[in-house]
Amino acid sequence: MNRKATILIALVSFAGILTLSFEARPVKASTTWNYTLYGRGIGSPLGWGFTNDSISNPGPAISVNQGDVVNLTLITLDGAAHHFVVDYNGNDAADVGEPDSGIFTGTTHFQFTADLNGTFSYICAIHFTTMRGGFTVVPEFPTVVLLPIFILSTLLVAVAMRKHSGKFQTN
Repeated sequence: MNRKATILIALVSFAGILTLSFEARPVKASTTWNYTLYGRGIGSPLGWGFTNDSISNPGPAISVNQGDVVNLTLITLDGAAHHFVVDYNGNDAADVGEPDSGIFTGTTHFQFTADLNGTFSYICAIHFTTMRGGFTVVPEFPTVVLLPIFILSTLLVAVAMRKHSGKFQTN
């Protein structure tokens, strides 16, 4: 068997073993995050906070991984109606497909899955200028993407080595 065929068989075998190891890897379980946000759209101070003494505008930043479940306990401190929304498109309104608590007064519980990665604002759709904060969903990097990248880089290295070694051979 010539050297080229040996290298090709070794690369294909290695790629097969690597593929099996990726397929055998379990999918990462989502994490559940529990947050309590206190809100005030009337009075002072205005905004959101993790405690009733930490309200600010913008409110506290929230960061989760894509696929995580977010449980929110939303508490109003001003007796007014509020409407929590993760504003995916930045239009300061509640739109179809965006995490949306609906209008509430007092205390409400709201759960959603963070399925769209990116950096967004969370807002009160009623008091959107004074009640907002940052909401980041970090994408999960799929490990299967690494396989084609690794195989391609291995092949490029093998080709480069083959060309390089040919320059120094004497016949």
